[in-house]
Amino acid sequence: MHTYSAAATLDLTDETQRSVCDLVRRFHTGRWSIFRRMHDVQRVGSELVELAEWRSGGYAVVWWSLASVGLRWQDCASLAAASAAFREVVTAAPHA
Repeated sequence: MHTYSAAATLDLTDETQRSVCDLVRRFHTGRWSIFRRMHDVQRVGSELVELAEWRSGGYAVVWWSLASVGLRWQDCASLAAASAAFREVVTAAPHA
């Protein structure tokens, strides 16, 4: 079993960042969650970059915008491929 860390700091006094935090929580919890598991998350600039597992199976790297409420993702064929893509993103850019 792998051990993953989560490292991201948000300013919850900022309305947009608080809304993004709430959206991330809704996507990961509850009866109709979109994602089954958050494997890792890092803040990169004005985005949270997440290594996520879809509820329906499969993996993705997800970018959550902290400047406006929104997200985009890149589907990956396996956890190994998603981990490699995630590492490439978080090591290529300076952290905020």
